[in-house]
Amino acid sequence: MVAETLAPGAVIAEVARRWQVCSQQVFTWRREMRHSVAPSFVPIVAEPSMAPHVSTPSPCIEIQVARLRTY
Repeated sequence: MVAETLAPGAVIAEVARRWQVCSQQVFTWRREMRHSVAPSFVPIVAEPSMAPHVSTPSPCIEIQVARLRTY
């Protein structure tokens, strides 16, 4: 993620949005990387989901407030 922000023309906010993290966190990671003597970051490799899609007959939302439960 940090390496993506170092590419020419990269926009940190766009990279953060794509990875679904706060842009301020990416700025922090960049600062930590600059001040780090030994690299402490590892690459993130996104893998496609291997879980089978399970369909349900109808969507269900559960709301619990105190001890009351509504479906």
